[in-house]
Amino acid sequence: MSLRWRITLCTSALIALAALSLGVFTYWNVSQEQTARTDEDLYAAISQARVKSLRENPRPPQPGVEIPIALGMLDRGGDVAELTEATNAGKLISIPKLTEVQVTEASRGPITVDNGVTFRVAIAQSKRGGAMVIAAAPQTKNQEALRQLAAIHITGALVVSLVGGLISFFLVRRFFRPVEEMVTSAERIAQGELDERVPVAKAGTELGRLSASLNSMIASLTSSVATLAASETAVRKVIADASHEIRTPLTVIRGYVELLLSDSASLDPKDMKALRRIDVESRRLEHLVTQLLILEKVEAQNADAHEVFDVSPLLLEALSDLQVLDPARNIQMDIEEAEIRGSSENFKQAITNLVQNVLKHTPQGSAVRATCEERESNVILTLDDSGPGIPAEKRASVISRFTQLHSAGEPQSSPAKGFGLGMTIITSVVSQLEGSIDLSESSLGGLRVTIRLPSANGKALAQGNDP
Repeated sequence: MSLRWRITLCTSALIALAALSLGVFTYWNVSQEQTARTDEDLYAAISQARVKSLRENPRPPQPGVEIPIALGMLDRGGDVAELTEATNAGKLISIPKLTEVQVTEASRGPITVDNGVTFRVAIAQSKRGGAMVIAAAPQTKNQEALRQLAAIHITGALVVSLVGGLISFFLVRRFFRPVEEMVTSAERIAQGELDERVPVAKAGTELGRLSASLNSMIASLTSSVATLAASETAVRKVIADASHEIRTPLTVIRGYVELLLSDSASLDPKDMKALRRIDVESRRLEHLVTQLLILEKVEAQNADAHEVFDVSPLLLEALSDLQVLDPARNIQMDIEEAEIRGSSENFKQAITNLVQNVLKHTPQGSAVRATCEERESNVILTLDDSGPGIPAEKRASVISRFTQLHSAGEPQSSPAKGFGLGMTIITSVVSQLEGSIDLSESSLGGLRVTIRLPSANGKALAQGNDP
């Protein structure tokens, strides 16, 4: 729920609470006033009652005349002799029957008795030394008036809350308009429009200070991003230039080593061992240079120069190469045609690295399963192997540069050991294709690599729907 709606609902709730609280207070105050007035009328009726005259000459009420109080005489045995009856809406209402406890309480002060009809009852002497008179007033009209009062207050509270909520909604929407503009600008900045700035609100207000602070922060971050991008570009250029420069002396070194090794008969065992060691390390260094050049090429690829291509032929080609390199390997394939938008050369490099990882880190002849399907505007590639896998706590780190996970007993300088750039290249390609990569445990017992890429059709549809 948005903050605007929360403020509106809270305001409506507070208005309703205030209106209901006022209604409860008014209801209680009116109820107390009605009770006090009724009690006064009861004692006034008792003091004015002529008990003897009423007993000897009862006067029935005239038709249509409302008598709010019924009177009776209470003898020493507790019996009540009805003197007059109250009338309510033309209906005669007699004094309710009281228990001894109620008689005692009513003698001390007026009490409320519910005997089908709610009464307010009081007992007192009509005059000093006179008879004990009981007066009872039905509360039907008072209760009806209180019910109407409660209904009016509840309805009023609802109406006031609704009107207050609507007013609050429009006021909050007006006050939040600068915030919405800031959010819109922030979203554009998050999408890469670093020249965008949030609208500056009125100076001296909280929003004004916030907008100024945000613009200052965005300018600082933009400068940092630009500096970082320039540094990264410079580092990539240095690596690419250095890699190109290293290739030539490496080729010369390997040529001389091969020349010397071709005349092994004239070399003693110590020199032969040294030359072979130089040959191994030069090959490793050449492999490192090649990997760095590939990574630099992938990261420098122009994202706008992408074509639409079918991934299935490239997958089948890479798996066929794996089958040729390891004929005993059981390769299960379920490859569907699926098109993506990107660099086919970079994608081929990523798939080649994946296959090389399987060849390098799983036993010969072990099972491999590859699937490719298009689902919900995404192309999903899955590669399962039955090798040793990668521990869960190390999966997040293998995409970092120069992270090496090798088997125990594998020589540190083995040419097959690599430099930990294979997964980095794969991740860079997937990121450039606006996809994601996930490493998990395979049902075959090894590692499962899942690559999710936006399909060409789904991406084109999404771009076509953009305003």
